[in-house]
Amino acid sequence: MRWVTRLRELAPLADGRAASPGESILRLRWIDSGLPHPTPQLELWVGRVLVCIFDLGLEELLLAAEYLGLEWHSSDEQVESDDRRREIAEGQGWIMEDFDKHDLFSRQRSVEEVLRAAAVRARSNRRLVIDLSSRR
Repeated sequence: MRWVTRLRELAPLADGRAASPGESILRLRWIDSGLPHPTPQLELWVGRVLVCIFDLGLEELLLAAEYLGLEWHSSDEQVESDDRRREIAEGQGWIMEDFDKHDLFSRQRSVEEVLRAAAVRARSNRRLVIDLSSRR
């Protein structure tokens, strides 16, 4: 049957935790980048407080990616909330990369490059934290 081979390839990648088609496409682009598979809707807790839920994240690297769709990330209040979440997450050592429809749906394929570069920075940050903590 037509497309069965492609379906067999894509079906194992399906994940119902995505909150939007944009997040699903971002996850597929993440996987295409060669990085370990991310966790959708990864929660960041500081103590007993849920600070944010990343669209995608890789906890072992403290690396997260967000799809900034217009519906949830365009009003002044939403932008202010995004900025607050980013400040707290980065204060906890996370590296966050934001993407929008232009990043995902244009002919330009920079999403994978951006994610790989962020992973390099995240790995470097993790080594620095581990090195500093081992000196105590």
